[in-house]
Amino acid sequence: MTLDRTVALVKEWEDEVRAGKAYRKKHANPSKWQDYKEYYRGNWKGKDEIPVNKTFSFGRTMIPRTYFRAPSVSVTATRPSLIWHARIVESIANYLIRELNIKRTIKRAVLDAFYAGVGPVKLGFDSEFGFSSKQAVLTGGETVTQTSDKHERELIEYRSNIKPGMPWATAVTPLDVITPWGYRDPEQFPWVCHEYLRPLRDVKTDTKYDKSTREKVNGGWVRDADDPRAGEAMLTSDYRPSPLCLIREIRDKKYGR
Repeated sequence: MTLDRTVALVKEWEDEVRAGKAYRKKHANPSKWQDYKEYYRGNWKGKDEIPVNKTFSFGRTMIPRTYFRAPSVSVTATRPSLIWHARIVESIANYLIRELNIKRTIKRAVLDAFYAGVGPVKLGFDSEFGFSSKQAVLTGGETVTQTSDKHERELIEYRSNIKPGMPWATAVTPLDVITPWGYRDPEQFPWVCHEYLRPLRDVKTDTKYDKSTREKVNGGWVRDADDPRAGEAMLTSDYRPSPLCLIREIRDKKYGR
C-alpha cells in the first residue's frame, strides 16, 4: 500500500470513528455513564451529607442474580454414536471456562451493563493486541509476541488470563467501544472499533507491529474534550510518568480485515 493510500485510509477511519462517537453522544448520553459509575463508587458531587448508596446496593443485588454462580455447559450428542465425542467437547469447554476465568468476565460485563446499558466482551486468541498465524512458533499456534524484542524476559502484555495458544475473553469498558453512525443492532455493524491505550515503550518493542513504523511512533495523546473522562492524568504527571499511545483496533466485517 502506497503512502498516499495509507494516509487516505487513516483519514477515512478517523472520520468514521468521529461520526460513531457523535452518534453515541446524541443517542446514548455517555456523559451519564461516568456519573453512574461514580455513584456506584460512592462519589457524590456537591453532596454535604452522606447519602444512602442505593446505586451500589442495586448493582450488587443485580449481579449475582444475572450471572451464573458456577458457569458450565452441557453438550448433548445428536446421534448415539457421538456420545463420547460430546463428553470430550463438554469437558474441554468446561476446562476453558475455568481456565479463562469466564465467571469474572461475565460479572464485569454485567456491572458495565448496569451503569452504561451495554456490557461488551471482547474475544481473541493468543495475544491481547492481535494475532497473526505467520508469527506462530509452535504447532498449537503459540507466538512469543507477548515479550519485548529488546529483552527476552521482559513482558509487554500483562493479563494473566491471556495465554499463548489459547482463546480468551475479557470485558471491555463501554466508552472504549465505537460503533458505526446510524446502527443500533450489533448484527448489522459493518465494523466495530476498540480504542485503548498502551505504554509507548511496549508499542515500540512489540513485534506484532512493523518495525520501521513502530520506531516512528510518538506519545502525546490526550482525550477528546467531550470525552467524559477528559482531564484524567494521561501522559507525564505524578501518576503517569511514562507516555501512552492511543491504539484503535478495528474489525472490518465489510472487507474481512
